[in-house]
Amino acid sequence: MARPKRKLQNQGTPAILAPISTPTFLAWIYARISNDSEKADDSIDNQISLCKQFIHAGNEFTFGGTFTET
Repeated sequence: MARPKRKLQNQGTPAILAPISTPTFLAWIYARISNDSEKADDSIDNQISLCKQFIHAGNEFTFGGTFTET
């Protein structure tokens, strides 16, 4: 005896899918001053500021903290 074919039944409105969220990555900043360079642009505070601007500019990174070496 053959099995009857199962058909999908339309149950009204389709299910609403949740939006796909982009993954976020934990970003840590490591900043240090080279012995060869003593310019004001290379200060640790400036490096950290530039990195934080980059992290907060997009949605894919979450700021984790900073490591500094003097």
